[in-house]
Amino acid sequence: KDMNAWGQLAVQIVKHMDETFPGVVTDYEIWNEPNTTAFCAATSARLGDYLNLYKASAPLMRAQIKADNSTARVGGPATAGMQSAWVNAMLADTTVAANIDFLSYHDYMFSSSQLGAQWDTYNGVTSVYQQTQNSGNGPMSVYLYATRLVAAGKQPQGKNLPIYNTEYN
Repeated sequence: KDMNAWGQLAVQIVKHMDETFPGVVTDYEIWNEPNTTAFCAATSARLGDYLNLYKASAPLMRAQIKADNSTARVGGPATAGMQSAWVNAMLADTTVAANIDFLSYHDYMFSSSQLGAQWDTYNGVTSVYQQTQNSGNGPMSVYLYATRLVAAGKQPQGKNLPIYNTEYN
């Protein structure tokens, strides 16, 4: 609950990684899937709490990265799914937008009812190939949606903010 303590912990992690394993870490995401119960906050508080966490840690992490002469980057939100409310809130917040080096999200194309999906064989479940080629809700359309959200943001990189799908099924 102490955002300042979290920020200091994040700085120590960056410092440790840079001293112990220089050049190994290239990107830091602040929390994994903060829009889920993994964030340990009430559903209604998750976005606001995450923004506060990001604001408390990202500037400090970036300062430590610079002090260590590292080229690592800081970003997020690494949400489960492309969450426009989260992206819009992050890129509209002046502190967050000034301290984001990349946007990340997780894209889960299949649900637990589609576990039988095979690469290129339709067996009653859309194949992985079919889903990845789906122009309506496949990975490309999700990415293009992310580019539109980024283009509307206030971050210094503007529409050139890197976008990463950092987890998928």
